[in-house]
Amino acid sequence: MKINIRMTETYTTYVIRDSFTIDTDDYPELEGMSEIEMMKYIHENSENIEHKEWEQSLWDAASEMDVLRDKITDDVSEFHVEALVDGHPIKIK
Repeated sequence: MKINIRMTETYTTYVIRDSFTIDTDDYPELEGMSEIEMMKYIHENSENIEHKEWEQSLWDAASEMDVLRDKITDDVSEFHVEALVDGHPIKIK
């Protein structure tokens, strides 16, 4: 008889990256908006707004900033044993 052994792991990772500053005067699409309107617009359109100096979207620029902190939570490991017994799969967790 052959028995398969497997380990599964699940977890949640939180990553906090460094921030950067943009000058809203460099983005004509923000003209005439209040601060709150600008913030909402940037939040909703970050993938489509190009950073004026870095030639990439604000989303991409933010994703490349240095990692300041990270944390792994909710980590769970499980040990699984599986075998075919009389043609039927048997699993034990």
